[in-house]
Amino acid sequence: MEINNNHIIEAFKDIYFKKETGILRAQNDHIKKHFYFIEGNLVFAHSNILSEKIGQIMIALGYISSEDLNELLAEKPKDTRFGTYLQNLGYINPIELMTALTQQIKKITFGTFKWNAFILDFEKNDNPVFKDLIIEIATPDLIIEGLFQINNAEMLFFNIPNHMNNTINKNEDESLHLPRGTLGAEETLLLSLIEEGTTLREVLSKSGLSYNNGLLSVYALYISGLISFAGKQWIESPAQEALTELPDLNNEDKVIEYVDQIYPKLYKINYYDLLCIEPDASFSKIQEHYDYLMDHLQPIYYYSEKYKTEKPNLKYIIDYYNEAFDVLSHPSARDEYNEKMKEGKIEERPHPDTQHHQEPVTQPVTKYSFEIHPVEAPSDSPHAIPSLEKMETTEMIPAPTEELKYAEYLYKLKKYNETLKALKNIDVSYKKESLYHFLMGATLSNYPDKSKESEEYLLRAFTMEPKNPDYLLQLGLFYKNIGLGIKAFKYFNEVLKIDPNNIVAKEALGLKHPLLDE
Repeated sequence: MEINNNHIIEAFKDIYFKKETGILRAQNDHIKKHFYFIEGNLVFAHSNILSEKIGQIMIALGYISSEDLNELLAEKPKDTRFGTYLQNLGYINPIELMTALTQQIKKITFGTFKWNAFILDFEKNDNPVFKDLIIEIATPDLIIEGLFQINNAEMLFFNIPNHMNNTINKNEDESLHLPRGTLGAEETLLLSLIEEGTTLREVLSKSGLSYNNGLLSVYALYISGLISFAGKQWIESPAQEALTELPDLNNEDKVIEYVDQIYPKLYKINYYDLLCIEPDASFSKIQEHYDYLMDHLQPIYYYSEKYKTEKPNLKYIIDYYNEAFDVLSHPSARDEYNEKMKEGKIEERPHPDTQHHQEPVTQPVTKYSFEIHPVEAPSDSPHAIPSLEKMETTEMIPAPTEELKYAEYLYKLKKYNETLKALKNIDVSYKKESLYHFLMGATLSNYPDKSKESEEYLLRAFTMEPKNPDYLLQLGLFYKNIGLGIKAFKYFNEVLKIDPNNIVAKEALGLKHPLLDE
């Protein structure tokens, strides 16, 4: 069955209105989650993340201890559900079991709402889940509650091009309204400010709300069917030869044939045509096409010995794909690009034949001398890493290798397992670079049991480049995520000293978004 895959929230709404019964499968890299619906309402959810298992939820609610959990799991009969087993033993009562299951479903669901890259698949099934697992939760209320827990509201607007300058209309057709409880105060305020011809930028500016909270409330009204966006959704493409379908790249010869075909005219192709998407494409479509193209081009560039002479051309094309994805995957940058397209102000890139393709070079680096106090991993841990209490080097260190850049590319795609593999295979001489330590720390921060190692790597990168805003920002986010607010505050402030308009840092500190001041 086809469902709306612009965002998982919209898929939930689509299933609800169509009153579908079946299983929605969602995947983000190594994370897999299943959602079970009966006549449009979510009744159960399953995840392969340890913290979202029912035992961990029971611990968080204070029903059992970690020691209890290990003993109970060892003694539990195979054919008995864990919650039922605890209830039979008298650890919890039926109300507490229902509370724990409800909390589990919400934790699994709300975590998924924060994804900005995913694969969705819905399978119709008249009996999607065992009857004793069914929990009655109203899908509309679940959607709204989970929506307001999203930290980066911009990700919700990837499927609404030029959203800040888009005109908002009230939708009076009640058949399209999502049945839910009373509107929140912020939603009510925003609804009162919407008049004919009002843009999203104007409404948010008048409201006085913070950028993130304002966008979340607008999206809540949008997903509830109370408003719609009426602005121009299609932008004329100035490209002389538009590419509308992904090329067939199922072997190396076809990839090189494609490179030879596109390379001479690359300088006059806009970002949308380059990624073979329409100008109103959703973020998931942008991600899908970018991944497909790069997954076929990157391996040949990095590893193929057969096409050495083609590598300069491949490098030029890969750089252009990265440039296009960086712009189109960020709503504000995409809005600005769209405006330039409408005004015919997109400049042609320099012709590829005028570019000088250089191989990575070896260059001297500054002598580093620093001290840090790492949090030691247990000595018997397989992940224990050497302490760097003092490091000094004056040796020649090569510039970032293509392998290191490839690891950075994988990290940006949130392919964390693959990023770690790539980093571990890098030559030891490159492991002295700040980028290596940053990528290790940022990647490990996505694994709850690797927080100590993550912190040490991030601090190494920061000590090497104390004025790098990306390193400062990542440290701020790291400390915020583990609950050390004072430390996080310090690093976010340092980011703003270097980059006063940094969106993420300003939002983390509850400051107004610069776009609203225009």
